[in-house]
Parts: sequence; structure tokens; C-alpha cells
Amino acid sequence: MIPLSADITDASHFYGNTTLTDLSCSYDGLYYLLSSDQSGCANVYRVATEANGVEQLTHSRAQPTFAISYFPKDYRFLYRQDQSGDELDHIWVCECDGYCRDLTPGEGLKASFLQWSESGDHFWLLNNQREASVYDVYCYCVDDYTNHRVFTNVDEVNVCGISRDGMWLACEKELSSRANQLVFYCLNTPASQRCNYQPRYRVGEIEAQARHMIMSFSPDSQSVFYTSDQDCEYKNLWILDLVTGKTANYMQLGWDVTAFYFSPSGHYQICEVNRDANTYTRVTDTNTQTLCAFPRTEGSAYGLCFSPDESLVGYYTQSCTCPASLHICHIDGSHKRLIQAQNPKLPQQRLVRAQVVNYSSFDGLSIPALLYRPCEASADAPVAAMLWIHGGPGDQSQQTFDPVIQHLVSNGYAVLAVNHRGSSGYGKTFFHMADRQHGNLDLEDCLYAKQYLSGLEWVDGERVGIMGCSYGGFLALAALTFKPDVFALAIDIFGVTNWLRTLNSIPPWMGGVRKRIYDVMGNPDEDHHRLKGVSPLFYASQICRPLLVVQGKNDQRVLQVESDEIVQAVSNNGVPVEYVLFDDEGHGFKRRANLIAASNHYLNFLNQYL
Repeated sequence: MIPLSADITDASHFYGNTTLTDLSCSYDGLYYLLSSDQSGCANVYRVATEANGVEQLTHSRAQPTFAISYFPKDYRFLYRQDQSGDELDHIWVCECDGYCRDLTPGEGLKASFLQWSESGDHFWLLNNQREASVYDVYCYCVDDYTNHRVFTNVDEVNVCGISRDGMWLACEKELSSRANQLVFYCLNTPASQRCNYQPRYRVGEIEAQARHMIMSFSPDSQSVFYTSDQDCEYKNLWILDLVTGKTANYMQLGWDVTAFYFSPSGHYQICEVNRDANTYTRVTDTNTQTLCAFPRTEGSAYGLCFSPDESLVGYYTQSCTCPASLHICHIDGSHKRLIQAQNPKLPQQRLVRAQVVNYSSFDGLSIPALLYRPCEASADAPVAAMLWIHGGPGDQSQQTFDPVIQHLVSNGYAVLAVNHRGSSGYGKTFFHMADRQHGNLDLEDCLYAKQYLSGLEWVDGERVGIMGCSYGGFLALAALTFKPDVFALAIDIFGVTNWLRTLNSIPPWMGGVRKRIYDVMGNPDEDHHRLKGVSPLFYASQICRPLLVVQGKNDQRVLQVESDEIVQAVSNNGVPVEYVLFDDEGHGFKRRANLIAASNHYLNFLNQYL
């Protein structure tokens, strides 16, 4: 084992960075609203656009709290909060005097923000209070928060957006894992007829085998932009004219368009593209149709938020070696950094950038991955390595700062973040290659990833483990179960162990995507035999290598019993197994203290067994 430096073994150095998310500019352009875990738990903060420093606006010590938006005409703001990771978000308002109230009270209720009206006098929220599996649209008055339902979701669609004039509702209807349909309702009907709408336009059909996603309405509410992979591999940008109903291809960039939106007046349009697991942002002046040159910063820029007068824009940047930092850009060209999120104690000299690599799997398919090589790795001193498997299964490991990976790499472990078949970002053919074969074909991709690592002269091929979160945790367990002699150990972070139970216990509020999940993974009634055959719990007696399991008690997607049972089963084998349970977390950990504790467990486990 390579000697470890005392100042980098503690994960607190890597989680001492401030995690920044969300962004909203105040009506007068003087402040940006954002979410930060500066206190150790996510809360809402504001930062002055012309001064350094931040001011904490909410003070929750137990429940992570996330900013949504300033009000259009004053300093009130909306924020969201669940209970200990149960994902049942409620929408709250904080008044100018600091008083906070829940706008969406109710047991078992989940709510989300849709849009402000063009006038700024009201806003729209989604919630499932009428029926747990579908979301209706409610209009709230900004003066007294009185509200009424304006759309009853009898068609069981996924509501994706509403135009600023309140006339158009954009929704999505699942048809299959390979096809969906966009459904557009015109809400410009007499009040007595509202809640009983018929679709005005539809885009997509099951025969087309194409998926579409709403991006944004135009500022004048006359058109809507969406992505589609119809007749192509990648998600191009399309436009639907809401007056004529005609559609047209608007932009093709050779990779997936992941976001498209406008500045308040529409003077600027912003397009984010996922190019080889990295985000590239294009800002276009719509008057001149020319690209705007933003100041050069390290890493990818994303999440642009303009001030109401469009003289300023706030945005985040991050890279493999630099966590998300907030910047402000004056349109006249001047630039300043508002918040540097990086912990000054972070051992910068130990951080490494990911190298984009590809390797061949069992059938010759090229599998993309991100390779992190420790500074000290060499042919004379080969290092142990870990495969990192993302969740989803259709997510993607990207070139962003990951404290878990950097903690391990800094301590001498190589990491290969595998984007196995079924991952997003590489075209729809690649994305659907593992449909109803997850746990088989993508597991083979992981086995060949191990072969790839073993072929590197600076990696010790006898000391390779596998780890991942959620679906990645399942694949790590599957590798240890069904290929017991391949990997030296596994770390399962809230991974599925019994697909029959997990698919039968999908939370009601995920009802809108249940069909797609079944099409991808299998229906527990129709595919009982296959799903049982890839579930590690039923074959846990085959596990003979050390296992670490990490779980949140309040996880609604992968229930705690999944981890309880696999730990007990492996313990019965007489195999080393460790179990870490966080009482105040759900599916994806949010509290810094827990994140640090989990990462320290990962490293200690590897130091002991790898």
C-alpha cells in the first residue's frame, strides 16, 4: 500500500468546499439568491452583486433547504424543503420580515414550482394533493397566497412548464422507454370550463421511436422549444409555433442539447450541450444572431441567470479539480468572482483531472469512461483501483468535481468512472442497448472495465474493487454476487438488492415515470423470473469478498430493508461486511457531516481490504 499523507485521509478536507446550487436575481438586480451548505446543512443565502460575502436567510439545522426564486417585485422568496430526505418537497415563502410559511401543507404531499406570471402578480405550483400519483396545477396570488386549481390532470401527464401569459401548458406523456409524446393544452378558456381541457397539439407518436423533452417557452409565449432525437442519435433542439402548430428543427450541435432558455426579455438565448461528459454553454444575442464571448473561466459554465434589466448575469463554473463557484459577469465585459467555493485546505496538488478514455467490451462495443490516475502511480509502484458506477441506470458520470473520487484518488487509488451501455449522453442507440437487460449486459461492461484497468502498467490488476450509488450500488453488488472472483471487494451505496420489491414499491409520487421504469428494467409481474435472476439478494450465498453497505433510513426509492437483508445474508456467509446507516438521510445524502462520515468509511474500508 502506498503511504498515505495524514493531511488528506480525512474527507473533511474534500467536503470543506461550499456546495452552491440554484440561482435567482432580485427585482432590482442588487442580490442573487442561492442555496449553500456553508453552515453544514443546505440553506438559502443571498449575495450582493456589487460586494463580496454572503448573508444567510434561512437557518435550518436539520432539514436541507433550497432556494427557488425571488418574487418579481420585492425581496420575498420561495424555497423548498422535504423531511429528512423523504423527497416530499413542500414549497415555502419567506416574507420580507423573515417569517416563513408552508404554501403546500399536507401529509404525503409533494410540490414543485412552475413559473411566475408575466405581470408578476401570481405564480403556478404543482402538487399531488388530489391524487398521489399525478400533479395538478395551482395558481397562487402573490398578495395573499390564495390559490385555485387551474388544471386537473385527468390525462395523467407529466406537467413540464407553463407559458408566462398562462395560456399554454406543456406536458409529457410516456408511451414506452423509447418513445414519448408532448401534449400542449390551451388554458385560455372561460373560468367555468377550466380544469376540463383537451389537448390542442401533440408532438410524437409511439411509431416514431423518439423521445422529446420540453426546454422553455419563448418570452412572448408564442412558441415553445423542445429537444427531440427523432430520426437522429442525439437530442436536437426543435420549435413549435403555438399559433400555427407547425414544428421545425431549430438547432443541431452533434451532441445532446441539455438546456435551452432565455434572458428575461429574450435578448439572449442560452444553450447548454453535453459534449463527451462535459457541459458547454453557448450564449447568443438574438438581435444580431451572434455568439457572446464570456470571460474565460476554469471549467464549464452553466445555470446562467440574468438580472431583470439584463445588465448582469450570474452563473456557476466547475471542473474535475474545482467545485462549483459563483461568478458574475457585467455585459459590458467586466467580470468578478462572487463566491469561491473551494476549501483553502483542499490539497490542490493531489487533485487530478479526468482523462476521457474508451475500452472495448465483450461484443466489441466501445465504452466511454473517465480515468483518474493518482499522482504517484507508476509501473514501478502500481496502485489499487476502483470502478465507479453511476446511478440511473441512465445517468452519466461527468467531468465535474466529485469529492468521493478525489478523496480516493488523493489517497492513492485509481478510479475509472464507467459510462456503461444504457448511459445517457452518447446517443439513443447506446442509451437503449441495455433495456430489459440491465444487470446482464451493463455488468459485462463493468467486467471488461476491470480488464482494461488490469492492462494499465500503473494499476495492480489483483487489487480492483467496484462501487456505486443507487443503480451503481446494485451493479457493484451484482458483480460481487454473480462474478464472485472478479473484484476484490464492493461498496454498495443505497443500491437495489431485490428488484421485485423495489419495482413493486415505487413511491406513488413517481407514478408519472412508472411505465418508463418498467419498460427499461422490466415489469415485476411479467418479468418475474428475469428480475429475480439479477437480484443479488436471492444469490447472496455466492458473495465471498468484503462488502460495505451504506444506506439512508428515509430512502423512499431503495428501502432500508434492501440493505438490511443483504447485510444479514452476507454476514451468514462469514464474509467481512460493514453497514453504515444514516437516520436522517434519504436517496442521496445531503448533510455534510454524513457525507464526510460516508467518505471516510469508503477509504477506511479500502485501506483494510484492498
